[in-house]
Amino acid sequence: MTSTNAAEDLEGEVLPGDWTVVGRIRPRQGDTGGNFSVNYWVEHSSGRRGFCKVLNYDWLINTGVPGRDPVEALATATRIYQFERDLARECVGLSRVVTALHDGSFHRDGYSIALVSYIIFEVAEGDIRRVLNQSVRMDAAVRLRTVHQLATGLRQLHQRRVAHQDVKPSNTLVFPPDGNGARVAKVADLGRATVDGRPMDHDDYTIAGDRSYAPPEGAYDAVPDGFGPRRLACDMYQLGSMLCFVFTASSFNAFLFRELHPRQHPVNWLGSFDEVLPYLEDAYGRAIVAIGHDVPEALRPRVERLLRQLCHPDPHRRGHPKARRGVGNPYALDRIVSELDLLAHHAELRFGAA
Repeated sequence: MTSTNAAEDLEGEVLPGDWTVVGRIRPRQGDTGGNFSVNYWVEHSSGRRGFCKVLNYDWLINTGVPGRDPVEALATATRIYQFERDLARECVGLSRVVTALHDGSFHRDGYSIALVSYIIFEVAEGDIRRVLNQSVRMDAAVRLRTVHQLATGLRQLHQRRVAHQDVKPSNTLVFPPDGNGARVAKVADLGRATVDGRPMDHDDYTIAGDRSYAPPEGAYDAVPDGFGPRRLACDMYQLGSMLCFVFTASSFNAFLFRELHPRQHPVNWLGSFDEVLPYLEDAYGRAIVAIGHDVPEALRPRVERLLRQLCHPDPHRRGHPKARRGVGNPYALDRIVSELDLLAHHAELRFGAA
């Protein structure tokens, strides 16, 4: 035994379901998150590899919620695991959401934190950042197809009344080429998701996921009420930020806040969100023009239009105009998915797919 926390000492262990833990995955430079879990490569007796996410009860109890009663902290940690486990099970079969292969919990004697709770997922080639970094030239068509597939995954979740809330590069996984030679992107990590009608602890957070990709209303502590304006509009903004990222390697927020006067930046602003909104709208227009400089000229107008629809600083104005004018969900992603599909197809014809 090399640790008092069983989750950190699993190499060589055979998990229930005949999965063997073959090695721990250490965070690389630039990785974000990771406190909630300890990650391993695992291999099934059939030869299939998996990515094993083990909940880090030790961190959650002793660091994640300082000052909380240990029994209450353990109950919270257990709820976190059960929520993600149950949601992962429900999402098996969604083609653009990473598939959970197996899950379980057990105790290992001799550890102060003896409970091990894990979920095993299918193995990706890497997240979108590593694919971009490893490519000398990734064709614009591939970039757009990746965002189209990500949008499809979000639509699949939204159709089940699930909002992801933490869409970012490290949660956009790219899988090895399929039988047609094309990579497939899927949305990963539902640990910060919100399920309509199923409350969870993190639902009360102003920003549930990564702050650098969160929509601006969260940064100004002005999140709206309602599943659509608060949750679905958050996913829309983050999807737009990923469209920005694949061309610029930066989030939309990086451009948005760069265009603001320091007095209007969320760390300095003393007024209300309604008062700062006109400044944000002005900055967002300039940000889109700046982003457009990194987009091929033939694609620029349509990419800029999508960014305007997805990343409007007012959550009540996000979405496709026809969805907003129609009957039903104004945050429906159907038309956005179709626009991205057509745009990726246009890029494939014009530039060719990598």
